[in-house]
Amino acid sequence: MSNYTKTTNFTAKDSLPSGNAGKIVKGSDFDTEFDNIATAISTKQDSSSLGTIATQNASNVTITGGTMSGMTSIADADGNVRGIQKSGSTKTSSYTLVAADAGNFIQVESGGSIVVPTSVFTAGDSVIIFNNTTGDMTITCSAVTAYVGGISSAKTSATVATRGIATILFVTSSLAVIVGNVK
Repeated sequence: MSNYTKTTNFTAKDSLPSGNAGKIVKGSDFDTEFDNIATAISTKQDSSSLGTIATQNASNVTITGGTMSGMTSIADADGNVRGIQKSGSTKTSSYTLVAADAGNFIQVESGGSIVVPTSVFTAGDSVIIFNNTTGDMTITCSAVTAYVGGISSAKTSATVATRGIATILFVTSSLAVIVGNVK
């Protein structure tokens, strides 16, 4: 992309004395200026064409207002942002949640349980727990103040029912609400 650069200063020609050869405007002067303008225009990004911007610089697109269309998927480091990605492998023993689990789901199978640490997550983070067993599974919350949705007293643990799902929403780094198939 090139910027327009003026080659001929036509205003300066006005101040030259009459009869000065430099005062004469030639067709070649106009041709040079029009060529410079045409080059600058043809190599600039059309700011009204978001699709063209995204195509040219797809790794760094900022959209303020407006919409995007024609997208087949939007992904980040965890995968498709419309999908809930599984965090790591299936848990078959006690597992303490880590910051990288935020926005993902944890699958727990026979022998597994979940420990919720304090000061690991920030407000708005959430983790989904899937109990893929034939029995209840425990979520231990002794280091964080936790409430089961709809119950006013804090819990140090919650039980996720067989084949149940529980979502842990962090209101702050030390306060969480657990909702779903929990008791």
